[in-house]
Amino acid sequence: MNYSKLILEVYNKLLDDILKDKNIPRGISTESELAKKYAVSRSTIRKIMEIMYKKTIAVKDGSNKILLRLPEKGDYFSKEEVKNSKSDQAERAILKKLYKYDLKPSNRFSELELAREFNMNTISIREALIGISQTGLITKRSGQKWEVVALTQSKISQLVEFRFILEMYAMDCFKNNPLEVEKLKAFQLLLQNHKKLIQVKRIDVDDFFNLEEQFHYTLVNRCQNEFIIKSYRSLFILISYHIGQIKYDSIKIKKVLGQHIDVLEAILDADFTRAKKALQSHLDHAGNSMREVNICSSEKKLNIEHAK
Repeated sequence: MNYSKLILEVYNKLLDDILKDKNIPRGISTESELAKKYAVSRSTIRKIMEIMYKKTIAVKDGSNKILLRLPEKGDYFSKEEVKNSKSDQAERAILKKLYKYDLKPSNRFSELELAREFNMNTISIREALIGISQTGLITKRSGQKWEVVALTQSKISQLVEFRFILEMYAMDCFKNNPLEVEKLKAFQLLLQNHKKLIQVKRIDVDDFFNLEEQFHYTLVNRCQNEFIIKSYRSLFILISYHIGQIKYDSIKIKKVLGQHIDVLEAILDADFTRAKKALQSHLDHAGNSMREVNICSSEKKLNIEHAK
């Protein structure tokens, strides 16, 4: 798939909006109107329309765009496809360069350089970089290259505090809104998957990452607040970065899985005092781990500079 996450997400939103009016055939708004509505560029809208032409949802007639049929379920990009978009692949590749220290604090680089290295388009690279920049790991001034920023202990403490606020609020939402039957089943399955993985002798980091993502987004999604969920996105990028740093530390990984299990079991028992205590322990451990690894990374940087 050669499309960025932004294109896939806006495409799915456009299909939702099209379904609100059942009349066909009919005209589709201009590129400028759609770009303004979805707060994207006209080039992004053009790429979205190309997808619609390929799927025969719409056809181009001169300067006009005609809707031929209403979208069907198979026309949408799935959550898995959106998750594995080019920009997500770019994000993982860039984070890998950061946690492996191929990109070190004060290093500068351009979108074009990364696009050539990863054989991707600059749109996907830019989208990934903008997401990563929200964590404070990188920054960019107008007219200049991107620059890697040192992750200070103070910045880590602020991020840990923000994460604590969001996830503890999510726990209150569980208490105030008991799990529905289907959500209960999903929680039970998530717990089972944790218990299976923790028994594995050598845990694959991708399996661990998937459960880490499912666990935390399951918590945060309970808030049913799109602003909180979007805010959490930048936090999870930093969590992903940290997972890359500790991926060979099986002791830490198993401890995290055990803490997840404690939280899940307490929620399923509707013991929210215990659940909050278990979550507090998990967040404290995560914060301390990030601080410890960051200190080690800073020492590694000094050793590299002295070796030059």
